[in-house]
Amino acid sequence: MHREEKKLIINLLAEYKRLIVLGDFGRASTYKFCSEFVAAEQKVIQKLIVENQFYDEYRKTIITVISNSPYIKEDKISEYFDQHKPLDDKILIGFPGGITIEEVIPRFTMLLARVLQNYSRKDVQDTIIALPCNTLSPLMWQLEQLFQSKNQLQRVLDKKDQSVHVRQFMKILPHINVSFYSVAEAVIDHVQKMGFKFILPLGTCNIFNIYKKAAERLQSEVEVIEMDAHLHELILKAIVYSVSDSKEILSHIIEEIRDELEKIYGEYEDPAVIEACTDLSMGIGAQSSTIYANYLIDMIYNTNNL
Repeated sequence: MHREEKKLIINLLAEYKRLIVLGDFGRASTYKFCSEFVAAEQKVIQKLIVENQFYDEYRKTIITVISNSPYIKEDKISEYFDQHKPLDDKILIGFPGGITIEEVIPRFTMLLARVLQNYSRKDVQDTIIALPCNTLSPLMWQLEQLFQSKNQLQRVLDKKDQSVHVRQFMKILPHINVSFYSVAEAVIDHVQKMGFKFILPLGTCNIFNIYKKAAERLQSEVEVIEMDAHLHELILKAIVYSVSDSKEILSHIIEEIRDELEKIYGEYEDPAVIEACTDLSMGIGAQSSTIYANYLIDMIYNTNNL
């Protein structure tokens, strides 16, 4: 057995971790992220276990994916059904006239608590919460704050259905080491390490403020560029047609976006263009889900020290 392989086995036994992926925003992009995470994990392991084609058993993560947007958006969906209307882009979070983050915090909290209540300190040392959605990065920050405040968390849980045994859950919570990592912070961290001075996130309505806040949280000097109204409108259309899989219309919009980006390239020195919506795959900028997957692998496997 190679020294590196022995080191990895010892590392695995010492630091078993659980990854909970809050998904369905959208579902296809959730499983795309999971695929990217698994591929990045395999790459790290196989780099260490030379001449060994077996790698799954070396993985140090248990992955749980929670895909339940009908529950998260139940109130809004009911409005559509009551009015006998088909769903449109207002069912999306972060779109004009759509669902706000404040509306979904209680249900996200309950959903996460349902899963966590089944874990004990014997299961794993650490539980990592991931949400592959740029728009919901502020939700991750608020969930982090909630799960650090016993009183606030209990108030939220007491207001919802009793599928969570609140008192029992509050007793086991201190024994679960829960960490929250947002997409926006992962991207800012990556861009800074790559030496970029500017970042242009292409995403939903509040994407500029989200990335600006992420940079502030990390005390990063990376400057966030704000899209003008026309470019932002094109990006919102691109998201809608990506979700609806309207490839022909989308291809025309992408060409318009490329033209608009040329103007920005003339104003800023080599900005990092990020497709800051996991539903987007335009071939224009770096994929936020790919960056997020690799960021989490670095955190879980502590790759800098391998």
